[in-house]
Amino acid sequence: MLILCIYELGSPLESLSHLKQCCDQIRQSHQNVEIVLATKTDLENADISWADKAFITPAIKVKTSHDAHGFWRYLHATGWTDIGLRKANYEVWGALFNELNPDYILCAGSPSGLLMATLLGYKVIQVGNGQHMPHGASWPSECPFPELSGWIESITQIPLHLLLNKPGIVFCPRVADEPRKGAYFNVADQTPGSSNFTGQVLALWDIRHDLTAELIETATGLWGESFSLMSPDDFRMNYSGRAVEGSPVLILGNYDALSLSLAIEHNLPYLGSPLSRYQHSIASRCEASKLTFRLDRQLEILKAYDLDPYALQIHAQSRSNIGNSFSDLKALIEFLIN
Repeated sequence: MLILCIYELGSPLESLSHLKQCCDQIRQSHQNVEIVLATKTDLENADISWADKAFITPAIKVKTSHDAHGFWRYLHATGWTDIGLRKANYEVWGALFNELNPDYILCAGSPSGLLMATLLGYKVIQVGNGQHMPHGASWPSECPFPELSGWIESITQIPLHLLLNKPGIVFCPRVADEPRKGAYFNVADQTPGSSNFTGQVLALWDIRHDLTAELIETATGLWGESFSLMSPDDFRMNYSGRAVEGSPVLILGNYDALSLSLAIEHNLPYLGSPLSRYQHSIASRCEASKLTFRLDRQLEILKAYDLDPYALQIHAQSRSNIGNSFSDLKALIEFLIN
């Protein structure tokens, strides 16, 4: 069995981690599996040792001022709405697929890969945190580019937004994810073992956030060496394992898939402040259902937690409807790949 994994957009460490988790389960469930990775060149030291071979993805990108959002904007930015670039895309992606002829294609942040695999009739599964998948509630459901959608429908007789409704493995809690149409399954992102992490308060944090300096100063003043701040990507590179027991006791984050999975799967309090549009959409659902709480500009909630942590800890352990937030990745892989 040949599995082709494709990555184009987003954090390489996150996307390749998600592909690796899926491929590890595929190898456990099936014999004689060959994993081929097609990815862009800038991998930021991501681990690709789990792949047997690696190729470079076609890299067509255009600057855009179009106000399309989400998946459709990514298709536009990779050239699919331009007739000339679309022809080039079709030829180079088609050559890659025809050379490999995979049994299954896993697309992580790859709108081009998803579109081409679907057009050529391959079995395709979407993988990722949901941001680069169509059919999210905060993205427009129908393609806002009439010429592209008309071209697709002339070939397939199916509207583009329906054509791309392929199964998805979403590394994000179901209760925090976009309501979607189709076979989307939410799984827990791989989280670290407590033996590797000794701090009490962990911030999985993007340092581009304008609260970063105040957060470091305040949290260090409150918890000293028991406070750690790192990016989710650095966390993936330095920690491995599954169980978290006893430490950390509080998660701070930007509503990324990894920090949310860590908090919800292990019943840890979560205080967050989103950075991207996608993270804002996740934050609004989490906070509306009281799964998480927003960090205020003065960080008063953080100071209050230091004085009386038990209210948030008890709340985290009594969240309703959390037990079925995640699908079992092993069972899911066995269901989707047979």
